[in-house]
Amino acid sequence: MVLSDGYPATGDGRRAIGERGIELIGVGILNDAVETFYPASIVVETLHELPEREFKVLAGALLRR
Repeated sequence: MVLSDGYPATGDGRRAIGERGIELIGVGILNDAVETFYPASIVVETLHELPEREFKVLAGALLRR
Protein backbone atom coordinates (compact mmCIF):
# COMPACT_ATOMS: atom_id res chain seq x y z
CA MET A 1 0.00 0.00 0.00
CA VAL A 2 1.41 3.38 -0.99
CA LEU A 3 0.38 6.51 0.91
CA SER A 4 0.80 9.70 -1.09
CA ASP A 5 0.07 13.40 -0.85
CA GLY A 6 0.75 13.92 -4.56
CA TYR A 7 2.78 12.59 -7.48
CA PRO A 8 5.43 9.89 -6.99
CA ALA A 9 8.94 11.23 -6.49
CA THR A 10 10.68 8.15 -7.91
CA GLY A 11 10.73 6.36 -11.24
CA ASP A 12 8.05 3.97 -12.42
CA GLY A 13 8.94 0.80 -10.52
CA ARG A 14 5.38 -0.44 -10.33
CA ARG A 15 5.63 -2.50 -13.53
CA ALA A 16 8.53 -4.52 -12.10
CA ILE A 17 6.68 -4.91 -8.82
CA GLY A 18 3.51 -6.06 -10.59
CA GLU A 19 5.46 -8.68 -12.54
CA ARG A 20 6.47 -10.23 -9.22
CA GLY A 21 2.82 -10.69 -8.25
CA ILE A 22 2.66 -7.77 -5.83
CA GLU A 23 -0.48 -5.67 -6.08
CA LEU A 24 0.03 -1.96 -5.44
CA ILE A 25 -2.78 0.04 -3.87
CA GLY A 26 -2.44 3.81 -3.92
CA VAL A 27 -3.92 5.82 -1.07
CA GLY A 28 -4.19 9.52 -1.87
CA ILE A 29 -4.37 11.95 1.01
CA LEU A 30 -6.20 15.10 -0.10
CA ASN A 31 -5.03 14.41 -3.65
CA ASP A 32 -6.44 12.16 -6.39
CA ALA A 33 -3.14 11.76 -8.30
CA VAL A 34 -2.96 8.12 -7.13
CA GLU A 35 -5.82 7.32 -9.52
CA THR A 36 -3.43 8.02 -12.41
CA PHE A 37 -0.53 5.96 -11.11
CA TYR A 38 -2.10 2.93 -9.40
CA PRO A 39 -4.69 0.51 -10.84
CA ALA A 40 -6.28 0.15 -7.38
CA SER A 41 -6.60 3.34 -5.36
CA ILE A 42 -8.63 5.33 -2.88
CA VAL A 43 -8.59 9.00 -1.94
CA VAL A 44 -9.31 10.27 1.56
CA GLU A 45 -10.28 13.84 2.34
CA THR A 46 -9.88 13.65 6.12
CA LEU A 47 -7.37 11.76 8.22
CA HIS A 48 -9.99 10.13 10.44
CA GLU A 49 -11.49 8.26 7.44
CA LEU A 50 -8.09 6.76 6.50
CA PRO A 51 -8.14 3.59 8.67
CA GLU A 52 -11.62 2.46 7.65
CA ARG A 53 -11.15 3.12 3.93
CA GLU A 54 -7.63 1.70 3.89
CA PHE A 55 -8.58 -1.56 5.56
CA LYS A 56 -11.67 -1.92 3.37
CA VAL A 57 -9.58 -1.82 0.17
CA LEU A 58 -6.93 -4.09 1.74
CA ALA A 59 -9.59 -6.63 2.75
CA GLY A 60 -10.95 -6.60 -0.79
CA ALA A 61 -7.50 -7.26 -2.23
CA LEU A 62 -6.87 -10.12 0.19
CA LEU A 63 -10.26 -11.73 -0.47
CA ARG A 64 -9.62 -11.71 -4.22
CA ARG A 65 -6.55 -13.91 -3.66
